[in-house]
Amino acid sequence: MSDIENLLASLKEEEPVSREYPKPVLMELSDDEIEEIHTSGMITPKEMFEELKDMNYCPYTNGCSRCQEFENCDDCLIDHVNTSREWVSYLTFVESLFEDPEPQEAKKLVRE
Repeated sequence: MSDIENLLASLKEEEPVSREYPKPVLMELSDDEIEEIHTSGMITPKEMFEELKDMNYCPYTNGCSRCQEFENCDDCLIDHVNTSREWVSYLTFVESLFEDPEPQEAKKLVRE
């Protein structure tokens, strides 16, 4: 056997390297913490995860290096939402853009 054939044969015999995948888990919050977050007008990591998933939204560009770090999009989203204890809802933010502004006093157009 040539050196190349020996090398190929040895590679076939080796077991594939398996790494243990640390599956992300959503941050756990107590009922008091959740109430505090909601009182401040924010949402929890779990709620943010559900919101992003429902919108089929990727907070990163598709095809980025994060896509290779995780087994699926859900795991990536969980890792992402766990970076903060509270979030501003995208839906609430977008809805606020379309609300009527508070009435303001008309400016005087006449010079004094």
